[in-house]
Amino acid sequence: MSKSDFSKGRGFAQIIRQETVPLEGQQNKSIETQLWTGHVLFENGEEWNTSGVDVTEMDNGKGTVRGNQVITHRDGSTITNSYTGTVKAVKNSNRFAGTGEWKWTSTTGRLAGAKASGTFSFEQDGDKFTNVFSGTA
Repeated sequence: MSKSDFSKGRGFAQIIRQETVPLEGQQNKSIETQLWTGHVLFENGEEWNTSGVDVTEMDNGKGTVRGNQVITHRDGSTITNSYTGTVKAVKNSNRFAGTGEWKWTSTTGRLAGAKASGTFSFEQDGDKFTNVFSGTA
């Protein structure tokens, strides 16, 4: 398998802790932090574990998100990933959707030294979310 086999796939995760802090004196504005864990299914069929944390700044149902993620294979290989994007709340629901860009910041094991970046889209429904990502390595 080539390293580019790991630059496309889908992610499935569940939020295990979320905090929302309204910004004092600023109506409909907040900062949200999320800690999550899940799985990544790469286009080549491999499934790896993942966990991450992100911060979202919301303003009237729209916002920006930035975060970091570690993806780990059972052989100990890792991909550390950073991402930024935009998010929008779906009116009258507990759902969100967004798009953004990602970049590998570190790789170890059989992917040591690999570089990759690309784009993603995601949907969140309550404490569960999925994403689709594609890029080049």
